[in-house]
Amino acid sequence: MKGYSAAWYIPPNEWPQGVEDALMEVCAPWLAIEEQRVNEQFEEYDTFQELEAECLHTARGSLDAVRFAISVALCNSAATPLGENYELLDEEPIYMQCEHPIFYGEVFQSEEYKALAEVVKQSQLKAEQLRKGPPDLLTREEFQSTMARMETSIITAVNGGTADAASAADAAAVLPST
Repeated sequence: MKGYSAAWYIPPNEWPQGVEDALMEVCAPWLAIEEQRVNEQFEEYDTFQELEAECLHTARGSLDAVRFAISVALCNSAATPLGENYELLDEEPIYMQCEHPIFYGEVFQSEEYKALAEVVKQSQLKAEQLRKGPPDLLTREEFQSTMARMETSIITAVNGGTADAASAADAAAVLPST
C-alpha cells in the first residue's frame, strides 16, 4: 500500500482556490461563523491562562477537527475504490456509485466538488503510477536539496518558527560526495 498511504486525501490548502470555503459553506454553514467568533474572542485575552479559562483552545481545536472531518469525508467520497492488492480500480468515484440521496444533494452536484474530485482523481492516478513502477532515484543534487529542506524544517520547528537561511545551504554543502 506504499503509494496509497493517503493518495485519496488532499489537504484543503491544496484544493483549488475557493473550493474549501464554498464546500464548507454548504456542508456546515455555521462553521465559518463559529470560527470567526472564536478568533475574535482570542483577541480579547492576553495570556494562555485566560484563553484556557474560557476554553478557547478547546473551542478552536474542536472547530478545526470538524473542518478536518468534513474535508476527509469529501475526499473519501471523491475517491476511486481500490482492489484487493491496492490497485486503482477502473470504476467511477465512490459518490457516483452510491444511491443514497445525500449524493444527489447540493454539495456533490456543485462545480467546486467536481473540481475537488478531479484533484483526488489525479492524486490517485499518480499514486497508481508509483505503485506500478519502481521509484525514480534522486540525483545527488535532488538529494542534497531535499536534505537541506528537511533540515530547515527541523530547525524552524526547534527554533519556534525561525530558521537561519544559511543553515540549509550549509547542510547541503557538507553532505558526503559519492
